[in-house]
Amino acid sequence: MVQDSKQVAKTVPLEVTLSASAVSKPPRTSGIELLRLLAMLAIVFYHLVGHATTQPPVGTPTSIFLRSFTVFMQPLLCVFIIISGYFLVDSKFKMKKLVRYLVQICLIPFIIALVMFLFHNNYNIEIKDVFMSAVNIQEYWFPFTYLLICAGYPLINYFIRKMRERSFLIVIGVTLIINIIFTITRINITWVFCNAIWALQLYLIGAYLKKYPRKAFEKRLLWFIISTSLLLIVLVIFIFTRYNLNESRFDLIPVLIAVPIFVLFKNFKFHNKYLNILATTVFTVYLVHDNIYLRQWLWGEVFVLELYFNSYHIIWFSLVAALTVYLGGIILGLIYHYTVDLLFQKVLDKRLDKMQQELLVGTVRQ
Repeated sequence: MVQDSKQVAKTVPLEVTLSASAVSKPPRTSGIELLRLLAMLAIVFYHLVGHATTQPPVGTPTSIFLRSFTVFMQPLLCVFIIISGYFLVDSKFKMKKLVRYLVQICLIPFIIALVMFLFHNNYNIEIKDVFMSAVNIQEYWFPFTYLLICAGYPLINYFIRKMRERSFLIVIGVTLIINIIFTITRINITWVFCNAIWALQLYLIGAYLKKYPRKAFEKRLLWFIISTSLLLIVLVIFIFTRYNLNESRFDLIPVLIAVPIFVLFKNFKFHNKYLNILATTVFTVYLVHDNIYLRQWLWGEVFVLELYFNSYHIIWFSLVAALTVYLGGIILGLIYHYTVDLLFQKVLDKRLDKMQQELLVGTVRQ
């Protein structure tokens, strides 16, 4: 009886911890969700230019117009990981979310490859390529890097809880220095390691902003001025020196721009449930429009940018092309969310929660 009571005393806190995650949390403010949507739109526009079959001559008005928009891409890409650090630093690990995300980044490329193989096989897709598309998730560097964050954030949070603020800032500084070294020296290191360090520094920045709030972080006008000023400065430098912000995602400049942008949108304290729902589709938008097969069709056959290189129509064409692909990805994301994802939640969520609870209880008993 004494042993049983001890076991109960050990297991109850875990059950309480797990059940606490089921308690309804206050809804997220929509400022950050709006930022997610705008960031993904910028990424789609960047890929419209970056994956075009032909690039305009450097220095021409068309080249300056198209590439100036890509200045926004790297900072907004950094924003995604900062958002993750901000929300995940004080959240409990849920196996079901990790598994659902893994299913998403495997299933969507498989479906796209299968559709292209059956109905538009102009790219020599073989049946083995269809099945390999479901396991070659490392081909999509950003979703793969985000998967590493989703799997590893409990360990990161453990060390964060052990650190004081000063130590926290030192660790962030060290990761920033490592990334600067990568940028300057171009050391030939595996891309998985580079992306992991890049994502770690951004996660830590987001976690720090959540863990150590400051009154200065709440001044929207201040951060609006800072973020827009930095963007304009980089844009001017880009136009007159041809500095390419997108040559390395490990550059310090995108991080310096991303932080005030995130703080600015974080301070928009409003709630819109429809905006929050749309924000859940952003990773589907990424997986769809940057698919290795689909992007050849999109940018090589449907939206052929080079046809308008010598025309002012390039302005409206590029904007319409990016918005069309973006909205199409959102629609597919909503379809996926309300079919595959909801089915997965109904069938497996409870089982995965139970499995996680059993694993935690077994770990404590040992």
